[in-house]
Amino acid sequence: MPSIEAMRFNRILAMASAPKSVVDIDFAAEREKNRRRRLPKCPEGMKVESADFSGLHAEVITNTTDKARKDTVIWYIHGGGFTTGAARERRQITQYLCGSYGYTVVANDYRLAPENIMPAGFDDCVLFYKELVNRAGAGHILVMGESCGGTLALSVSLEAKRENIPLPCGIAAFSPCVNQAYRYPSHLGNAGTDYMLHDSVNSEGQYEVEFGTKHPDPEVLHSIYASPIFGDYKGLPPIFLSATDTEALYDDSVELCRKLKVGNHPCELEIKKNVFHAYPMFPIIPEARETIADMFAFFYRQGVLEWP
Repeated sequence: MPSIEAMRFNRILAMASAPKSVVDIDFAAEREKNRRRRLPKCPEGMKVESADFSGLHAEVITNTTDKARKDTVIWYIHGGGFTTGAARERRQITQYLCGSYGYTVVANDYRLAPENIMPAGFDDCVLFYKELVNRAGAGHILVMGESCGGTLALSVSLEAKRENIPLPCGIAAFSPCVNQAYRYPSHLGNAGTDYMLHDSVNSEGQYEVEFGTKHPDPEVLHSIYASPIFGDYKGLPPIFLSATDTEALYDDSVELCRKLKVGNHPCELEIKKNVFHAYPMFPIIPEARETIADMFAFFYRQGVLEWP
């Protein structure tokens, strides 16, 4: 049974998020509404600073206490269906990661659709990662993200391998979309219980918004930036995945984990029941805190992070 806090979130999302065609959404208005939301207060012992990474805006959240960890930087990529979201809107999780675990957390903005169709957002994140490697050093970056941010965490890591850029030390993807070439059963089967995504996953409307056409070229849909499940993960670092059994993207994490396990790639998948899509971005709920703790424990066991 989900926690009381998660059930409250479920009720709020169910009441506030009626199914709507993706193409009918005013994304500019949605972004403005999100921008006007009150941000969580920065707790004592942390500071939030704006930074420029090769022309891309980012927030850097630093732990200023003696709990600060200097060995690794967390790069957090926001989700939002490639159409909404911003670094500042993920302060709940970025500040939690910094405050509870001591790591410096860097969160970036990237170009969004439909004004900038893919791969614009992917290209921005690749550019950002290259600059972050220059600043943080090879092997000292843990990349994570939720929803399409998890997709980008996977696809940028695959691109880094392709370009022989130093790889991150670990990858965490919370409810990523890993296959836009065709629909998995959960994309429609869980549409009635996913109050965020409904039946939009891999719909013609989503394609039109994200790629600028209802019928993208199959080569585009099979690319690593659209469908990272088709990438070659040999040589990539350990991967942690999470999902919930009631979300539309449930099968994405299950199928990617299956592929990784077949290839003997170090991977762990955590599934929560009856919780909303991309729940770890809200550490106010116990399920999010549990999954984040399990994620760090996985990376500690894998030896990619130093035990605290």
